[in-house]
Amino acid sequence: MSKGDYINWIDFLIKEKTENTIFLHGFSMGAATDLMTSGENVPSEVKGIIEDSGYKTVKAELSIN
Repeated sequence: MSKGDYINWIDFLIKEKTENTIFLHGFSMGAATDLMTSGENVPSEVKGIIEDSGYKTVKAELSIN
């Protein structure tokens, strides 16, 4: 799922399900997508983001230190 997909789902929840409080939650790659989405102009209904074990890049995630 990309940040564009997240924005589309957020818009769907607001328009079709009349949600007024939305939290984004992601783990690992989903957390990275949450963080990328947070840099977009998200609607005011998004009240928070729960990010667990996100990473900066796939290369950094797969590298051995």
